[in-house]
Amino acid sequence: MSSLYVAGGGWFHFCWRACCLCDVCLDLGTFQAARKSAEEGLEVSNLEPEIEKYMLAKVPGEAVFLSASEFIPHAFLQHLRTNRVVHEKLVFLRVNTSSEPFLDVHKRISLKNIDKNISWMTVSYGFMEKPNLSLAFVQAWNQLGISSTDSYFYIGRMMLRFNREDKKTILKRRLFVLLSSISEDPLDYLRIGGESY
Repeated sequence: MSSLYVAGGGWFHFCWRACCLCDVCLDLGTFQAARKSAEEGLEVSNLEPEIEKYMLAKVPGEAVFLSASEFIPHAFLQHLRTNRVVHEKLVFLRVNTSSEPFLDVHKRISLKNIDKNISWMTVSYGFMEKPNLSLAFVQAWNQLGISSTDSYFYIGRMMLRFNREDKKTILKRRLFVLLSSISEDPLDYLRIGGESY
């Protein structure tokens, strides 16, 4: 009976369950990486002392740093500590994906001014929508005063490393490599205009 079930299309259910199990395993790894990032992250309230500690000069222009959490992006901290300069206008940008398929366009953008020339912008999309950050900057032009074509975008990345000796991570590692190879470039996915680093 079970061989007839598998031959008659039951194989799909087995494959589906295996994919769900792999997805749960990868989500646990992402959760652990996010928790570590939160433990090491700098809160927005501690931004001014960090800038005063490392900044030597302000440079003209606008910079947008993409953040994966509510903490200051590591890309900004690395930029500040290495180059010791801050752009005249800073925007920290977080892209959220909602559990709803579509969101109201008028409630998509949330802005918070941290300082005179420092803002935190959150752009939310439904899980069926494809992000368009160039359009989001056009919609937020009056409040931010910057455009996506005249700004420098900084995108950080997180390196995940698997323990090669651990036999349990072989499937996770292969699945992650496969998904990474077929995934879209972040600049294309987010539809960012301007120069990106």
